[in-house]
Amino acid sequence: MKSKISVTVVILFLFLLFLSILNLGLVTALSDANKVLLLEIEGNIGPSVAEYVRTYLEDTEHFEAVIIAIDTYGGLGDSMFQIIDAITYSEAPVIVYVYPEGGQALSAGTYILMASSLAAMAPYTIIGSAQPVVNGVPSNDTKLINFLVEKMHTLARLHGRNETQAARFVTHNDNLRPEE
Repeated sequence: MKSKISVTVVILFLFLLFLSILNLGLVTALSDANKVLLLEIEGNIGPSVAEYVRTYLEDTEHFEAVIIAIDTYGGLGDSMFQIIDAITYSEAPVIVYVYPEGGQALSAGTYILMASSLAAMAPYTIIGSAQPVVNGVPSNDTKLINFLVEKMHTLARLHGRNETQAARFVTHNDNLRPEE
């Protein structure tokens, strides 16, 4: 009886090993063709967030796409521009997804969304309010406003989005829901 169980166990083991080897080739082929990198940005956009995004976007050639799930009220301009540059130079298309439901990509988050290859929003999320703030006070400095308006125009044009609305995020602090 003991040898019958041993033979059955060995046969079962060899069968499972055979299936594993067969399956491993299939799984490897599928996973190489369909890799998607998911990054999450929550809270303030600052140097550590910029470093996090830049680090992962430096080597995206093995990914079909990158998804950045974002929920932010905004943050620092320098960090925002570093993230925009990383998105622009990514070898894989970058999808920015405003998430979770009820979340937002305001101010710096709106610029980041506009830099993406594809922009998506979960239900009940908002984007906008992108007027610059300097030392805690909304800025009306025309030099800065004009630069940021043109940056929004350029990002919108690059990705076939509404340039007029993009500029209004800066000049009028417009906010939009997903259906808009």
